[in-house]
Amino acid sequence: MVHTTEERKAYKKAWYIANKEKIAAQEKAYYEANREKINAKKKAYQKANREKVAAYQKAYQKANREKLTANSKAYYEANREKIVEYKKSYYQANKEKMDANSKAYQKANREKINASSRAKREKT
Repeated sequence: MVHTTEERKAYKKAWYIANKEKIAAQEKAYYEANREKINAKKKAYQKANREKVAAYQKAYQKANREKLTANSKAYYEANREKIVEYKKSYYQANKEKMDANSKAYQKANREKINASSRAKREKT
């Protein structure tokens, strides 16, 4: 019995819908069993195709800016206390490093900072 392409597509879709939970469990088990291998492969691909990946990410972010912004805000609102606590603990653990980075940035971008300050003063 010969099946048409449409019939095969419909069968595969129906089979996938009927076995969705089973497939998801198998995929999760495979990922957990091979996490290091998968991540190494992914990292190697990203390193070998840095420009391609960057272009894809930039295009995706541009096309989905509103969705990404909404998701980011929603995540922050849902996890605000956790994020604030993490930032405080990170700053305490890396205070010297962060202060040095801040001073280096200020020194390297003095004109930009001064222009921004002037603009703010002129607004008021």
